Amino acid sequence: MKVDGKFEWAYVKGGETGEELWPMVLEKAYAKLYGSFSLIEAGKIQYALADMVQGFPEQIDLKNDAKNLDAFWEKLLLL
Repeated sequence: MKVDGKFEWAYVKGGETGEELWPMVLEKAYAKLYGSFSLIEAGKIQYALADMVQGFPEQIDLKNDAKNLDAFWEKLLLL
């Protein structure tokens, strides 16, 4: 995609300048795994990362958990 005469990547950008290629290659491989970019563009990052490391994603609600820091710390240790 070109913006102001300069080539821009569609989704992911690598590094501070956005010129590193490895994030785009990784994104392309992940899209190929699922069949297309349209099937991954609205996903949540925790599911993609869990797929890559064969883990189980968990979302933590910091608004609720941060009220009791001791309980929050214990929860993190159990993960």
